[in-house]
This record gives sequence, structure tokens and C-alpha cells, in this order.
Amino acid sequence: MLRPRLTAVSFLAVLVACAAGEGSWEAEVNGLRAEVGRLTGELGLANIELHRLRKLVRYSGHYRIPADLASLIWDVSLAQGIDPALAYALVQVESGFDSFAVSRAGAVGLTQVMPRTAALLEPGVTYSELFDSATNLRLGLRHLRNLLEKTGGDTTAGLLKYNGCVRAPGCQSYADMVLGRVSARE
Repeated sequence: MLRPRLTAVSFLAVLVACAAGEGSWEAEVNGLRAEVGRLTGELGLANIELHRLRKLVRYSGHYRIPADLASLIWDVSLAQGIDPALAYALVQVESGFDSFAVSRAGAVGLTQVMPRTAALLEPGVTYSELFDSATNLRLGLRHLRNLLEKTGGDTTAGLLKYNGCVRAPGCQSYADMVLGRVSARE
């Protein structure tokens, strides 16, 4: 749908028409204000989407992943209340962006979520569904968010719990690895 552009010329045309008795200038001005408000809202949304697209290009290029995967990680991380930079770093460390990764311990997919943890977060989820990128990201990042809430927002402690570490040798290096990738992108 084509919309007339609001310009100084169209505004002057409204004023001239109103002065000639062809309408109420108050009603026309109110209509123009409404149009300006609508256009301002659309511009705000366009700026948000432009910011998102710039970030996706940056993350996609940095991690050398397809744009659709970069977009999925971005969107799911925000939906789960996780900083996207943390989500990208976590996925890189956990699976190297391999949605079919399976660890020796049995962790699955992009976020290396354990099937038992996934079943607690979403009863009825099947093992094969954990290889679906959207499902795996949703459950893995929800699990991380829950752990971050339990640790009072302490990212290091949350990551250590995510990795199943409780003061074991090498645990701190896991958190450092993830957080190092986050700070490298900022």
C-alpha cells in the first residue's frame, strides 16, 4: 500500500486548503499529528530491525555460521532472557555450532543439553527433538537462565552449574572459555 509522504509541501497544502474554507484546520493538523506518530513508530521499529540485522551479520561472520542459525540464536536468546553474546559463546564452546553434537556424557545438540534436564524443562520432549536447533536452543538457554536466576545473576557461577561443575579441577577454565568469547565480541 502506497502512503503519501508527509512533507512540508503537503503540510502547506493543508494549510492553504483550510484557509480557503475547504476544511477544519484543527482536524487536518490532528490528522497530520496522528500520521507523524504512526511514522515515528514505524521508524522506531525499522531502527530496531536494522540494529538486529547488523548484529546478525556481525555474529554470523565472526563465528562463520549461516545467517539463519545466527538469527535463531539471537531470537531465542532474547526470548529466554539471555544476552545474545553469551548465547553465541556458550553454543560455540558447547558444540562448535554443531546441532548434531553428542558428548560422551550424553549431552545433545547446540547447547549440549542433557535429555533428563530437557525432560524436566519440557515434559514430553523426545530425544530426537533435541537435535532440532530451535528446540535445543530454547531448552538449553532456558536452563541457563534458570541457573543464572538461582545464582543471583552470577554469570560465572551459572555457567559452572550449567557445565555440571562443583569446584572440580578445570571447572573455572570452562567459565573462562565462555566468558572470554563474550568479552572478545564486545
